[in-house]
Amino acid sequence: MGRRAVRAVFLACLSFAASALLLCPPSLSCLEIGVMTYNVHHCEGADGLVDVERIARIIAGSGVDLAALQEVDRCTERSGGVDQAARLGELTGMHAVFGAALDAWQGGEYGIAVLSRYPVEASRVHRLPSPPGGEERIVLEVSVRPEEETGVVLLNTHWSGGPRRRTHIRQSRALRGLAGERPGSVMILAGDLNVLPIGAAYRRLAWKWHDCFAAGGEPTYPAEEPRLRLDHVLFRSCGGIEPLSRGVLAESEASDHRPVVVRLAIEGPVETE
Repeated sequence: MGRRAVRAVFLACLSFAASALLLCPPSLSCLEIGVMTYNVHHCEGADGLVDVERIARIIAGSGVDLAALQEVDRCTERSGGVDQAARLGELTGMHAVFGAALDAWQGGEYGIAVLSRYPVEASRVHRLPSPPGGEERIVLEVSVRPEEETGVVLLNTHWSGGPRRRTHIRQSRALRGLAGERPGSVMILAGDLNVLPIGAAYRRLAWKWHDCFAAGGEPTYPAEEPRLRLDHVLFRSCGGIEPLSRGVLAESEASDHRPVVVRLAIEGPVETE
């Protein structure tokens, strides 16, 4: 390696160290959390097989601490009567919380779920505005405490599909309202929003939320040849949190979406109260 290359590596390391000190000065602790959002398509892959174990391997292999999952079945006929959220929790060794969007679907329930490496302090389901006659949409709110003095609220959601501009704007407004209810907390929003970052509803989220892919991001759908970025991770614009890394996993077989993984630095202590 030549002198110029050595100097470039040294400067890059120095810059990284300086940025880390700016984000988490020595007087404050810095917590790192890995977050995933993944529309698992009721664990049905491109091969037509419903394979919960395959999804579990992807989640476990990513090393994330919180996973926001959409299109999760609970004891439905098409999924063989398996409680997918509970089974994924068992296979990954994580705490599982399920929120039903439809409580009468193929003999079971259908909705979204959160997996957490941290014990869950509280969870709650919020109903979102939905189009008349359309599928019910929800937000699953889960509160965890990775450290004694640092609490995190994860909001997992799955917005209405299709070109529903008015509905998406109403759903965006509801999420802004949830962010405003807890002015001092660290909040993360993750999910399949079924909108592009250039859409009106998504832009309205920027009033309360920061996009982890602010400088752009990779498409996530369809999984085989992604063209659209529909799956997002955002954090509330209240300071104390910063993305360290972000990316889309090159996984095209397990679902019709690709999983998004980000690593966040949280400057503590931060309370959820």
